[in-house]
Amino acid sequence: MVNQIETNVWFQRKEEEKFLKKEGIAHEAWAPFAEGNNDVFNAPVLKEIGEKYGKSTGQVMLRWLIQRDVIVIPKSVKKERMKQNIDRDIHGQHKDQYVLKTEQLIPVLSIFSGCHLIKFLEASAEVFAAHES
Repeated sequence: MVNQIETNVWFQRKEEEKFLKKEGIAHEAWAPFAEGNNDVFNAPVLKEIGEKYGKSTGQVMLRWLIQRDVIVIPKSVKKERMKQNIDRDIHGQHKDQYVLKTEQLIPVLSIFSGCHLIKFLEASAEVFAAHES
């Protein structure tokens, strides 16, 4: 059995992940790239990790999910990104694969851990509206 739920660096679904594992349900990420919102492809910690390994920010996000045993089916209409998304290093099928270490993941885990993107954007809008008044 598979449950597809929104899962990405902005909305990490840690509690749901524990439940799914306990129940033997595969976790599939919907919107693994957070639909490109909140400038996720330019998040400094993700870019820094990508630069270290010669990977794109998107590849870092995919690797982070795959290391958590989350199924990913990334969407792209650009041929170059499609190639990046199926890179064997990302999926752990190559002898020279890179593995994100715990110390590298700590900043990723703290970006907006457990925060649903829509709730985050709504809260941000409320804060901005309050400052404009």
